[in-house]
Amino acid sequence: FTSLGIDDNAGAVAMTIDSSERIGIGTTSPASTSKVHIKSGASGQGTPHSASTVIIEGSAEAGINILSGNTNFAGIVWGDDGDNDLVLAINGGDNYDDKIILYKSSN
Repeated sequence: FTSLGIDDNAGAVAMTIDSSERIGIGTTSPASTSKVHIKSGASGQGTPHSASTVIIEGSAEAGINILSGNTNFAGIVWGDDGDNDLVLAINGGDNYDDKIILYKSSN
């Protein structure tokens, strides 16, 4: 897939969408186990877990930033069709007091 506007103007591919609709950013070969593969360098790890929807890979450090306003929720919420949510949260609108909390939601 090639499109004007999806180009880093450096003579290299910036983003790939393959025939299986997998997206690669920083790679022309997104992992077959995910829908989105963001790569800043080869990690040297083997095949990612088959349940991975998003892979973030780096040759040194790699991470995700979840940023919110000062009094708003910032965290990760897991859930299933039974709405048994599991939350990893820090600070935010629910007064978590700058602690990392893993809890089962009552919602």
